[in-house]
Amino acid sequence: MPKKDLVSWNSLISGFSRKGELNYCLNSFHRMRFEMGLEPNEVSLICIISACTERAAFCEGNYIHGLAIKTGFIIEIKVVNSLINMYWKLGYLDMARRLFDAVPKTNLVSWNSIIMILVQHGVFNEALEVFKAMRRIDDKPDQATMMSLLQGCGIIGVPKLAEVIHGYILSAGLDENITIATSVLSVYAKSGRLDASYHGTGANIACNEMEFNVRCLSLLADKLRPSASFKILQDMALQNYVSSGDAPSVNIKSLRFSCKENGKAQSSSLQSRKENQQKLMWTLTSERFDSGSGFSRLEEQELAADSEFKHLAISA
Repeated sequence: MPKKDLVSWNSLISGFSRKGELNYCLNSFHRMRFEMGLEPNEVSLICIISACTERAAFCEGNYIHGLAIKTGFIIEIKVVNSLINMYWKLGYLDMARRLFDAVPKTNLVSWNSIIMILVQHGVFNEALEVFKAMRRIDDKPDQATMMSLLQGCGIIGVPKLAEVIHGYILSAGLDENITIATSVLSVYAKSGRLDASYHGTGANIACNEMEFNVRCLSLLADKLRPSASFKILQDMALQNYVSSGDAPSVNIKSLRFSCKENGKAQSSSLQSRKENQQKLMWTLTSERFDSGSGFSRLEEQELAADSEFKHLAISA
């Protein structure tokens, strides 16, 4: 190519970056600047930062950071977000945080990046402070924001804090997001709060198969209240059956895993638990439904199983 402009060089650098070829990226970058006399733009810098992140090249990435400051591209939020991501993945949390604090104007990607970084590094209090700052300037959180905060709640295991985050999710209208609702359920279930887990996920969400399986696994994992777990699970099966018009599909492998873990905790009642859990699986599986009287048969089986659950609750 006789004449190469900035777009051509950026395309070449981008191609090397996607393949993780940092040396070729830097070689092309220096040729562009010093042989062709072309100054980079934000695309050039982002491509090289990405390659530095991929190859864990801190010195080269720090050099590009300095160049961004020198050329004025440090005010470009996309460049800053790339640098924050690079410092975080290379283990330099302090540098990522200082860079974020120095940004004059942030966007949602910046907020989400720093919140996720702080949560994953175990400094959840700082993540909450960043979230409060985000709300003060009226930036609206999205699914990624709430997922990071819920992950932090699950790590530290403070139910009251999970309630606060859940309250904000409800007020922001994010409770209809099935991914967020399932994460809320998981946080509550892990803390042993079955009632909040069941009723706190939003009754207006139609459970798909994956979410239903997650609920089964989370609820059956509660070793202290087996009868309550089974009762709520039955209610879920009925709700799913009524809303979809089809028999609920249960991940039998998940149920068996939970039964096994439950049995380990109280080996003395292993056989009794297995018998009751097998009855529950028999109740929930689609083989027990037929086209004419599927729902009535489910009700009959539910009543029969319920007496077993009461007996289990007394003997547990």
